[in-house]
Amino acid sequence: MIHDLYFIGLLARAFGASERLQALTEALGEVQRLGQLEPYRQGFRQYQAFLREAYFTQVPTVRLERAGQVIAEVIPARATQEVRIPNIMPGDYAIRLSTGRLVWTGRLQATDLIWADAFPSAALPLAADTGEGEAVCTKKLELLHREIVVCLYPGVESGMIGIRIERWKRT
Repeated sequence: MIHDLYFIGLLARAFGASERLQALTEALGEVQRLGQLEPYRQGFRQYQAFLREAYFTQVPTVRLERAGQVIAEVIPARATQEVRIPNIMPGDYAIRLSTGRLVWTGRLQATDLIWADAFPSAALPLAADTGEGEAVCTKKLELLHREIVVCLYPGVESGMIGIRIERWKRT
């Protein structure tokens, strides 16, 4: 039982050191080294679970809003590819982080979301009618220096918004 939380004491001492960065580096190495030993393995698993939980609670979610209401929320750590939100009608939208930071606000037009308006002289592909096949992006927004990429996809009666989060994939 005493070994279950061994990492807390190591990290606490490192945070109190005058050379904090060096002390933290050494403490993390010690946590890793001890975690390979049998008495500390359960504690090391708890340390890893602690880091995962801390990561998921610290990384903000990306929210799509319409008329001040959240209509979709994307969790970056769990989104391994573009997340598509269906049934998007023309109107005013906002993208905001769960921290409250406004990332983008704008009006989406029928030319962005409705196939007949986006491509008036093009026939509607049969796959678009059933929701299958490759969607065509009518507008691409690169937000926060390309850390969040938004694509608008037209449909028959409504469109889709695709949100891809690049920033937190690297962490």
